[in-house]
Amino acid sequence: MRPPVSDETSERLTSLQHELYRNKLTVLILIEGSSGRILGRVANEVMNLLEPRGVEYRHFHPSEGKDPQGVIRFLTETPAAGRIGLFDRGWYSHMIASVKKDPDSLERSLAGLADLERYLTDNGVILVKIYLKADVDRIEEIAEEFCVGRIKDCGRLTDDVITRDDLVIKGLLGRIFECTDKPNAPWTTIEVSDLASTVDRTVHSIIDLLSHRLQYPAVREAPGPYEMYPNPRAEADLTKRLGKDEYWEVLDKRSRELASMQCRLSKSGRSLILVFEGWDASGKGGTIKRIARALNPRGFRAVSFGVPTDEEAAHTYIWRFCRSLPEAGEVTIFDRSWYGRMLVEPVECLCDDDEYVRSPREINSFERVLTEQGAIVLKFWMEISPAEQLERFRAREKDALKSWKITDDDWRNRSKWDAYEERVDRMMELTNTPYAPWTVVEAESKRYGRIKVFDTVISALRKELGD
Repeated sequence: MRPPVSDETSERLTSLQHELYRNKLTVLILIEGSSGRILGRVANEVMNLLEPRGVEYRHFHPSEGKDPQGVIRFLTETPAAGRIGLFDRGWYSHMIASVKKDPDSLERSLAGLADLERYLTDNGVILVKIYLKADVDRIEEIAEEFCVGRIKDCGRLTDDVITRDDLVIKGLLGRIFECTDKPNAPWTTIEVSDLASTVDRTVHSIIDLLSHRLQYPAVREAPGPYEMYPNPRAEADLTKRLGKDEYWEVLDKRSRELASMQCRLSKSGRSLILVFEGWDASGKGGTIKRIARALNPRGFRAVSFGVPTDEEAAHTYIWRFCRSLPEAGEVTIFDRSWYGRMLVEPVECLCDDDEYVRSPREINSFERVLTEQGAIVLKFWMEISPAEQLERFRAREKDALKSWKITDDDWRNRSKWDAYEERVDRMMELTNTPYAPWTVVEAESKRYGRIKVFDTVISALRKELGD
């Protein structure tokens, strides 16, 4: 069947796609509207004009608004550098579904979407937002015309409809455009008429915005002023100790308590995220091992992060962590995390000043969305003194079973202790939020540190799930 656009338009779009690929730019085209059949047909025609090996299509059904990870899952679907992502529905349909269940969440949801789009565009994603506006009194008639000669009843593939009531409730649509039509991520409204005209105007809108962004990238928003939070490192007492006999007794009791709380978590619809950061040799691995022993392996996983792989580096920096987030009722333990952007990356010059300065805002927004979607986020900084670290380094070198843990990088990082300490304090002051607080663990005594982590986790679960 002949494409509904001219050969010249098709060639121009293909040429743009090649230029985006050469420049390793990421494009995300988001198409929203009232009728799933109209959206699906227009998205299909746009797809047919592009080189398919460079396009990732994703359809999000409105019912997926019940997903416990919420808008975070959209981050995991964003394409890599040089590729085009085409979202047939996206976070706006998700928001409408969420607001229907909780009308009071509208303003909070809009702020979250603005943060998501700002994160994407600040990190180099070209965001194209298309709204296909159809006459609400003729939606079914237009959908029939768009699907002539096609299967009209195919379950999930064709039942995707947002009703008129959904769109007009409390002036929702107008409020959405008012709050999310921003210079970095503007809306383009296409009045739906016949198929050929609708597709032609949609494609030209995409071409115009991509051409503009190639010449004039979206302006990044200046961050700050930031809210400052108390730094819990100021109250850390490294003299705290726990005797061996008492340790084993308490560890056994806390392990059973944590296992019981995990069972309650699994039935609650909530999830638990434990983030571990700290000095090298501060006991992160040993603490994670003790927590893992107390948990049912069917409901948790532990993940660690080092230097990004080529695939991870081709996406925005939070992307790789999103793939490990827990489902409802589950636990994920992060050994190192997104806080690398505020610690190792600036010290080792792996990010530029602009990326570092933006990071508190981006991380706080990310964690706020996690908690709003039901996650319990606990962050631990394992604190030891330089003298204790040196003693542990030397002990590792002498132990045949642990010598693999000590590397030249560990010694090099130790030489930069002061630089790291400055970054740690800054991180605490900017990200120790009420909804995702930091706990400083005095790990000079490994036994004391491990029990403090258990106590913190159990106490938080009791508070969130109810005693």
